[in-house]
Amino acid sequence: MKLVIHDLAKTWRHSGVRAVDGVDLDLDVGIHGLLGPNGAGKTTLIRLLTGELRPDRGTLTYSGRRADEDWTWWRGLFGYVPQQQQVYPDMNCRQFLMYMAALKGLNGRPAMAEIERAIAATALEAFAGRRVGQLSGGMRQRLLIAQAILGDPAILILDEPTAGLDPQERIRIRHLISRLGLDRIVLLATHIVTDIESIASRVIFLRQGRVCLSGSPSELLAQETHTVIEVTVARERLDELLAEHACSRVQEAAAGGLRLRLVGSWPEWPDWADADWIHDAERRPATLEDLYIRLFAAPDPANGSPTAGT
Repeated sequence: MKLVIHDLAKTWRHSGVRAVDGVDLDLDVGIHGLLGPNGAGKTTLIRLLTGELRPDRGTLTYSGRRADEDWTWWRGLFGYVPQQQQVYPDMNCRQFLMYMAALKGLNGRPAMAEIERAIAATALEAFAGRRVGQLSGGMRQRLLIAQAILGDPAILILDEPTAGLDPQERIRIRHLISRLGLDRIVLLATHIVTDIESIASRVIFLRQGRVCLSGSPSELLAQETHTVIEVTVARERLDELLAEHACSRVQEAAAGGLRLRLVGSWPEWPDWADADWIHDAERRPATLEDLYIRLFAAPDPANGSPTAGT
């Protein structure tokens, strides 16, 4: 089963801004990470996919059937976890899932079977009777994922599912998403690049409403052989380097000073790296976070230094 997005576009009439501009994607079963800074068009693309918005042009097809043939059928293909944790705090978890099941047209024994399956899949058995308002952020996120998989949707869309969670909860959610991606299409939109790097089979970079890069993490990083140089410098040189180069990490150096991870495009060894005030300069393998910085680095209005878009 495949989700095919062809030439999808959406322009906001009041502003004339083209939020999504000719997106073409084929999504198979597995986890697809969607990355891009604020304003890149991620949320608009999600709203188009789920049928909340209608495109100005383009087509959406699943298993050979087009969305505009039957939008009710199309919306039933999706489970959706929004970025904002909109829940009913006075309900307990099972009541909340019963309510969401009813909204999806599930009733009676089939609904109860689906609810128990979703509770088990998200490891919420011990908390099913607890009030939603008493849950931690990570448990609430698991509950939202549980409601999204009611009815066993073919396509699951997760919008910033680990935002605001502590590291342990982020790991739990990543493991849960990994399991869910074994038998359905999962589109995971996030700013947390490490979550994508560890579980996504494909990464899609979106910029100004267009797909600017797409591929598996290994394929993308294989092309980034000349993009990262680490250097050690004195603290007083930090602003000078940040004014000229994008930087994905700054940390204390073991021998004093600062260790900087600079991102750019240097097929040949650059002259600046041989300056007498730069020490221990060396190429390093790129990560997806480095690639994100390289693609979306922009001048910081405060001081002109390159920073990643957010």
